[in-house]
Amino acid sequence: MRGEREGGATEVRRLVEEHERVRREMEEGFKAEVEELKKQVEKSGKDSEEAAKTAKYLAEELSRLRRMMRVSVSQSSIPEPVVRPPTSPSSGAPL
Repeated sequence: MRGEREGGATEVRRLVEEHERVRREMEEGFKAEVEELKKQVEKSGKDSEEAAKTAKYLAEELSRLRRMMRVSVSQSSIPEPVVRPPTSPSSGAPL
């Protein structure tokens, strides 16, 4: 009887040690995964900030170019083209 108890106790100790080993391995794996995900989130945040800055810059640049074009047209000695309705080639009458 005593031998069975000692064998059972040894088996329990072995199982507890195995459980602890597996728990530590899983914990280390989860920590590594969490760190990787954290890095990805930080990179994504930085990428989003950079994209927003680029979009703002491009919008400002487009606005600046439009202003320049308006000033250029208004200061130009070339008259703006006159848009005429299409005409019939044979009679010259408006279509």
